[in-house]
Amino acid sequence: MKQWSFTVILFLSASLPHVAAQNGKLYTVSGYVYDAAPRETLIGANIYDRSLRKGTVSNNYGFYSLSLPPGEVVLSVSYVGFGTRETRFRLTGDTVIHWLMEASETLEEIVVEARRGALSGVENTQLGAVSLPPALVRSVPAILGEVDLVKVLQQMPGVSAGTEGFSGLYVRGGNRDENLYLIDGNPVYDVNHLFGFFSTFNTDAVKSAEFYKGSFPARFGGRLSSVVDVRTKDGNMQDYHGSFTLGLISSRIQLEGPLVRDKASFSVAFRRTYLDLLTTPAFLIANSQMEDEKDYGGYHFYDLNAKLNYRFSDRSRMYLNWYSGEDAFNVRQEWLHRYEWDRTESLSANGLRWNWGNRLASLNWNYIFSAQLFGNMSVIYSRFHSRIRMYERSEEKENGLLTDQSSMTMHYSSGIRDIGYRTDFDYTPHPNHYIRFGSNYLFHTFRPEENGTANSYGHAGVQTGDTLQYHNDRVRAHEWAVYAEDDVTLSGRVKINAGLHFSLFHVDGHTYTGLQPRVSARFLLGESLSVKAACSGMNQYVHLLSSSTVSLPTDLWVPVTKNIRPMYAGQFSAGAYYNLHRTYDFSLEAWYKTLHNVIEYRDGVSMFMPSAGWQQRVATGRGTAYGLELLAQRSTGKLTGWVGYGLSWVDRQFPGGEINDGRRFWAKYDNRHKVNVVACYRLNDRLELNGSWTYFSGNRMTVALEHYEKPPLLPGETDGNRQGASSIPLDGMPYYSSRNNYRMSDCHRLDLGFNFYRPKKKGRMAIWNLSVYNAYCRLNPVMARPDGDGPNGGAPRKAVMIEYSLFPLIPSFSYTYKF
Repeated sequence: MKQWSFTVILFLSASLPHVAAQNGKLYTVSGYVYDAAPRETLIGANIYDRSLRKGTVSNNYGFYSLSLPPGEVVLSVSYVGFGTRETRFRLTGDTVIHWLMEASETLEEIVVEARRGALSGVENTQLGAVSLPPALVRSVPAILGEVDLVKVLQQMPGVSAGTEGFSGLYVRGGNRDENLYLIDGNPVYDVNHLFGFFSTFNTDAVKSAEFYKGSFPARFGGRLSSVVDVRTKDGNMQDYHGSFTLGLISSRIQLEGPLVRDKASFSVAFRRTYLDLLTTPAFLIANSQMEDEKDYGGYHFYDLNAKLNYRFSDRSRMYLNWYSGEDAFNVRQEWLHRYEWDRTESLSANGLRWNWGNRLASLNWNYIFSAQLFGNMSVIYSRFHSRIRMYERSEEKENGLLTDQSSMTMHYSSGIRDIGYRTDFDYTPHPNHYIRFGSNYLFHTFRPEENGTANSYGHAGVQTGDTLQYHNDRVRAHEWAVYAEDDVTLSGRVKINAGLHFSLFHVDGHTYTGLQPRVSARFLLGESLSVKAACSGMNQYVHLLSSSTVSLPTDLWVPVTKNIRPMYAGQFSAGAYYNLHRTYDFSLEAWYKTLHNVIEYRDGVSMFMPSAGWQQRVATGRGTAYGLELLAQRSTGKLTGWVGYGLSWVDRQFPGGEINDGRRFWAKYDNRHKVNVVACYRLNDRLELNGSWTYFSGNRMTVALEHYEKPPLLPGETDGNRQGASSIPLDGMPYYSSRNNYRMSDCHRLDLGFNFYRPKKKGRMAIWNLSVYNAYCRLNPVMARPDGDGPNGGAPRKAVMIEYSLFPLIPSFSYTYKF
């Protein structure tokens, strides 16, 4: 990687002389691309000069800049789901043109065009990059009335879901904590609700999303395996609009509109489940039948996305973004016993309250410094917290008077908080160069664990008590990064994106640095065929300590230390891309990734322990992952969708011998084969059918496939004086041949969905959705254990595996009204 870094430095240092050396006077055409109706900026619109065959795309804020020589210009602008606009004019100086794009006239055109080319691209330089417009996300069947962005990403080759049915993301051999999730540029640490069954992304608030799993642009850093860059809606500058969705277990509402017409707007989206409201009547009915025992409980989560957009002028505008999401779980039991013979009664109760969630806020300022230079400056805040409170109390009364009482309360909390800034600049000095540069800084405050216990006792009015507090010291760290990248067109066939990302992390008096090269290149073999290659280096300075295979709020984020060095990954990939008749897209990618300083719990160490001393309970090692991915997509016509296949190998090795005696072993989510089929069939403007079928090789786990039996006693021996086998328990001892030595059964599942669109007057629309998760009720395993009896009821001579499933066939519905 050092040689690659040196090569990239030379390339970037040569870019400016190359730009300056290109002769000829240039003028710049710049401006914003808007959706004409709401005046909301469009991300990724294509601006193209047909006469010179030069073009660019609008950035994350809808701004574009294209430098061209003077003379006749034929400029066209296109965006998925919108008609193409074109203008012809003579360029004699710097020109500002704002484009108002009209949506396609029919609903069918909107949906079909919005899916065009989203999964693969012949002309750009990126490998393993996916654009996710809202229409593409909606083409996957909903689960319990919710269309989930992360579950759509799970349908891509090279992405493992982890545990069946949950919103895990294990990308090209990486772990769950190696994905960088961004909401309007703000990092999100926990993206799961309901222990991972849903993600935190409310699709009503999402304007666009980009997913990178191969060649990472230099502007991203901090994670090893993937980037999920989500942008939310700015708000309608012209009129008030919204939508309301009623689902099986949750409802959503979204509102947007102008605060000052063509000047300021707002967008608000709220989602909440009501499992607690549904279970409350059930508990009341059950409790009415019980005299001495009462049970209460509930669970819900919510998400709130809000954005304010203010335009000072055509050159300056500001955004205020807010996200708040939380899960809440509670359970309570009460017992009441009355004794008539001595007129006494006893009341006891216990309960648990568990809250966890995210808070995000950012203030962004955009400014156009010149026709060629656009800047965005952000101040960001991010927080994740988890709080648990458990209590027990009891009271005794005699003749209605309190005689004895006692209570015990336990609390636990953990979390992480970030405060920082981010600056990003787009510079387009020439149509052959698109330069991006900037920096970012985060001040981390890690709160690994704080817990305590409070006890109180009382008798005849006299109160006593004690309190015990325990906490790990908060850890503060500084993370700073600077980057530069250039998207260079060397010729009509060759295009290169080269960049460097430099990062620094300071914690507890120790400073780590990392220079990460990013290079990707595209070579056009024809108008519809290209080959690409890429190399990326990524550093990561935080770890997630998890005690489960699913996302739990007790998972702890911890920083690197003087003993635990930063993780580093190097990835090489190459592929071929082909477009057939502007209807079908095909891609084939091969990739190879090396991982360094990855951590796992040592053999024989319990994961269910306080985080104190966590460094002594983990080991650092290395990993290797490589594979092949194929993707075929049909993006036009009544039938659209994609077919993906992934073949991969993922392993780990810990040379220190702390895990698996230093021998190489397969990773837990080493899913050898993965197949995804997603289809959406548009019968007419009102009826739509969609379905997805998933197959992947089973996950791995560590089980004792053999068992040592205790030898029988020899004549004259007792358990106290026997030799050799005294360390074996009476019921025998399990033998683990290696870590992750058992692969569970393969998983496959069919999900189906049906959408009925009913247009109404004045642009209103009603949408009915019926969906079925796991339509043929495949019992996919989520865990397994050995079972069965051996001789005389003892341990089995050969393990018999029992596999357990969670999710059978699950039907759901939702109703959406747009206005």
